[in-house]
Amino acid sequence: MAERVQLGPQSTAFQPSSALTAATKPNSSTVAASMETEPEADPEPPLIAASETYVVQVPKDQIYRVPPPENAYLVEHYRNAHKNRKHKSSCFSCLAWVLSVVTLLAILLVIGLVIFFVLIRLGTPKFTVNHVAVKNPSTKPSYVFSMRVNNPSARVGIFYNRGGKASLNYKGVKIADGETPGFYQGTRNSTSFALVLHGSHIIPPKDIQKVLKGSKEAVNLNLSMEFGGKVKVGVIEKGGMSTGVTCDIKVSGLVTGGHIASQECKTNFQP
Repeated sequence: MAERVQLGPQSTAFQPSSALTAATKPNSSTVAASMETEPEADPEPPLIAASETYVVQVPKDQIYRVPPPENAYLVEHYRNAHKNRKHKSSCFSCLAWVLSVVTLLAILLVIGLVIFFVLIRLGTPKFTVNHVAVKNPSTKPSYVFSMRVNNPSARVGIFYNRGGKASLNYKGVKIADGETPGFYQGTRNSTSFALVLHGSHIIPPKDIQKVLKGSKEAVNLNLSMEFGGKVKVGVIEKGGMSTGVTCDIKVSGLVTGGHIASQECKTNFQP
């Protein structure tokens, strides 16, 4: 009767034979020869776990990227806006410069005119009647005035044009008229000139008729003159000058000598 043998936990149920073990064990010489003839394969890279994070540093000059298409439109829009702002800024700068120059010139012109007119105002010419006489009193009387004008200005010369209006009046009635002469008066100069007025066709008032017949009675006459011309300051000449003169004179003996008892002349000088 066969006996059962119970195996313990450390018992081996099957052990290969020594011959099989020897057959499967590699020969050291064979392994050495195989290593000499076949190159060693590169080791496979380790698998990266999905949960791990790696930081890769790349040189700055090797970073390349392509902007999205809409960025090109934005860049072009901003570039055009910048050009427009620059153009507008340039225009505004040019306009501001022009306005500054015009303003400066206007200020200088105003200052120059103020100085110019102040100098002229300080040098208003003064007219005086030296003598008056009557020629041809019985037919067509002519009134001959000997005048003098003084220019006190040290900088302004005056050109008086020929052909200005002049008249002689008695109590508002014109008894003679004529034209002013033309002449130039330098700075700080006193100039004499003659003014001839011819009697009008209107019959003169009775008092003037008495005087023309030789009466030495004093009469009050009004002499009015208007001059056109220009002023000169250095080498600069300015036209458009006008001078109005009115002289109230009291004269006696016009036919016999023309004595001037009193006079007052006023000048309205507009350079």
